[in-house]
Amino acid sequence: MTPDPTRGDVDAAEQREESSLVEVGPAGRFLEDGDRVVTKAGGHEILTLACDGEIFAVGNRCTHRPWWLDAGRVLPVTCEIECALHEGRFSLRTGAVTDGPPRKPIRTYDVEVIDGVVHVRVPILTNPES
Repeated sequence: MTPDPTRGDVDAAEQREESSLVEVGPAGRFLEDGDRVVTKAGGHEILTLACDGEIFAVGNRCTHRPWWLDAGRVLPVTCEIECALHEGRFSLRTGAVTDGPPRKPIRTYDVEVIDGVVHVRVPILTNPES
């Protein structure tokens, strides 16, 4: 049987991941811990924020309940984001859950600064047959 992507039965192994760079804004917007911008691109809602002199990009939704992480607080010592709804915490570096109730990690995205402008690499799933 040939997988039919319209029915959702294309195996992830049969897909390849491509990506594109999405401009978020000037690096000067990310000087202080917790400075943040939400960007929507390619079906992704991405939270880009500063912590401990670095810029991170993660999915903007908590995996425990559908709540926006940009409403949460950044813990600068550990570079975590805390969901404002139930105080679940996630690592900004890895997306891993660092304190429950969430059990699933959040997605992380690669960040590149090009000529003083922050960009996030957003994946685009495509079928290799197309």
